[in-house]
Order: sequence, then C-alpha cells, then structure tokens
Amino acid sequence: MRTELTENMNIFQVPSYFATPQIAYDALRNEYDLCSRNVRVEVATGTYPRFEMAGRLTGMAYDGSVAFIGNESNPTLVHIEGGEGNGIVWRSGACARVAGFKVSAANPISFATGGHGIQVLESARADLGVMAYGDCAYACVDVASSGQLSTSHHAQYMMGQSERFGLVED
Repeated sequence: MRTELTENMNIFQVPSYFATPQIAYDALRNEYDLCSRNVRVEVATGTYPRFEMAGRLTGMAYDGSVAFIGNESNPTLVHIEGGEGNGIVWRSGACARVAGFKVSAANPISFATGGHGIQVLESARADLGVMAYGDCAYACVDVASSGQLSTSHHAQYMMGQSERFGLVED
C-alpha cells in the first residue's frame, strides 16, 4: 500500500525524516505515490554515502518532480562520498534534480580505485544545479547509455584537483 502525497506532504528532511539520501529515494520509490506533486528532499550539512536513483517513481508519469537539495549557497557543506563507487547515480529511467552537494568518488587509500562523481545512464535524466566536486577517480560527470543531463541556468560547477569536466554558465 503506497501513501499518496498531499499538498502538505511534499518536503522531506535528511537526516531528521530519512537518515540518508538513499533511504529517502528508496522510500519515495517503494512507499509513496507522488500524485504528480513536486517533492523536495532537503539534505542537512554532513557527509553521506553514495546514492543511486533507479527507475521511475510512482505517480510521476507526466507531471511532478523530485529534487534533492543540499546547501546551494555552499555545496561543500553537504558531501556525498562515493568511496570506491560512484557518488550519485541516475539509471533505468530515473529523473531528479540535484543541487547543493559536493560529490567525490575516490578511494583515499588508492586513488586508482573509485568512480565517477555523477553518473547518468540507461535513459535516466539528471538536472544539476550548483554543485562542487572533490576528487574523482574517473570523470566527475559521466553520461552514457542514453542518459540525459541538463543544467539549470546560472549553474556553477566548482572543481577539485583531478577533475576532467568543468562548466560555468551565465
């Protein structure tokens, strides 16, 4: 049984409501019907493990959106650490906006292992806002297998020392 979202139930906080962004996404996917609403997941200052968004959310066929928002004025305060994997992944048709995060994906012991900071693949769609990137073993942003990437107007990308992707729009 899915809980249908109402007008008063469209903002969730991490870690007060859900412990991590991954748990928030999993709950939205498995327990809720978005009913074409715009959902905002606000992520507090801190360091969180990698998260992966896979598949479309119920009730988001034509309308509605999901946004994971960290600290848009200082994204370095909300860190997604991919470790030996990728930082944030969209796949299998997932669609979400992400802004206000620092993303890294490098093993601090052996920089040769790690992943991409952002990875978008398998017909997924990612909308990036203001982001910061730490060390990534591979590209900070990787789009493959029919993945789609869009950026919001005035999006800024702050890069660490090893990145191969950088973009500033005005």
